[in-house]
Amino acid sequence: MLCKSKAIVLHQIPYSENNNIIHFYTEKHGRLACMVKRPRTRKSQQHASFYQALNQLHIEYYYKNNRQIQILKESSLAGNIHFQSYHYARSGVIMFIAEILYRVIREEEKNDALFQYLENTLAILINNDFSPNFHLVFLLGLTKYLGIYPQNNFTGHISYFDVAAGNFKPFMNGVSLLSEQESRYIHVLLSLNFENMDEVGLSGEWRSQLLHILLRYLNYHLEGLGEIKSMKVMKELFL
Repeated sequence: MLCKSKAIVLHQIPYSENNNIIHFYTEKHGRLACMVKRPRTRKSQQHASFYQALNQLHIEYYYKNNRQIQILKESSLAGNIHFQSYHYARSGVIMFIAEILYRVIREEEKNDALFQYLENTLAILINNDFSPNFHLVFLLGLTKYLGIYPQNNFTGHISYFDVAAGNFKPFMNGVSLLSEQESRYIHVLLSLNFENMDEVGLSGEWRSQLLHILLRYLNYHLEGLGEIKSMKVMKELFL
């Protein structure tokens, strides 16, 4: 069946001498792996740049139920959305977000709410001034669509965040609880959105610490996240 869909590039890997596999998150079929021919001509090499991480495309593909790898027929950029040309800090965040999405999105069925969230937040990343807090707000927002969004029940007496339970506790009496200072920062982070994310001043050290806490949270609640290779770049950017 020939299908058309909007798609976000997650990752690409070599498959054979002549083909690559591109992993997309699509509006129509959720996560989708497609086979594409490796570029051989100058024109095809330019076209191959479409498959940079998080580029947003219109794709046409031959889809068959229960087939692990679909066949890509055509692709084109969605408007002027092309991440290849962005500066170093933004490119590092793009690399990080793409790796996270590649690891955590597994459903091979449409999810309109998640696709809309990704479309909207990537538009913010493109069109707004770069924010060093973007990736933190993005990750926390993503947990809503993964079904693991933390409860912000923080008060003066309930002030220790429990990574396992996803909420705040009155006593620090378990290995999955954060310190009171770490918990306060999680409380602050839970109050941020893409409009006010720069109103809170975070040092590079605390920004790095919060990122490690969020990854610990994802690792606890999602199987198979594993080591995030782009963390090395994130440390260089934000520490």
